[in-house]
Amino acid sequence: MMQYTTVDSSQGICPTGWHLPSDDEIKTMEMTLGMTQAEADMISDRGTDQGSQVAGNELLWANGSLDANAAFGSSGFAALPGGSSNILGGTSFSSYYHALIWSSSESGVNAWYRRLFFNNPKVYRSDDYGKSASFSVRCVQD
Repeated sequence: MMQYTTVDSSQGICPTGWHLPSDDEIKTMEMTLGMTQAEADMISDRGTDQGSQVAGNELLWANGSLDANAAFGSSGFAALPGGSSNILGGTSFSSYYHALIWSSSESGVNAWYRRLFFNNPKVYRSDDYGKSASFSVRCVQD
């Protein structure tokens, strides 16, 4: 996805005029939606309903507290469930339960990502997967 660079916010696989967001850019969006800086910097589930705010297309998600939250889809971001695969571990996950989205920011040999889960209105942030895991990406306009 990064086209062999380790520079945050690089174009990577995105079209011209777009880039892969850094961990800090994603945190800025989360804080705009109501997270505090301390929450945004945490690892694990964070915030209150920011996961519901950034999720979209209710029909694609398994029924749970993510889409049942009144804030569902209110940000205009419209993150969709997409499943994932951990290539090295051979584990794959159903596509309607969660969205896993990479940032462009490395953390040691891993990278930062976000997870939205069908039964949680919060946003999970971690760096516990290796870069070989198959997660979704979002491009951000420059």
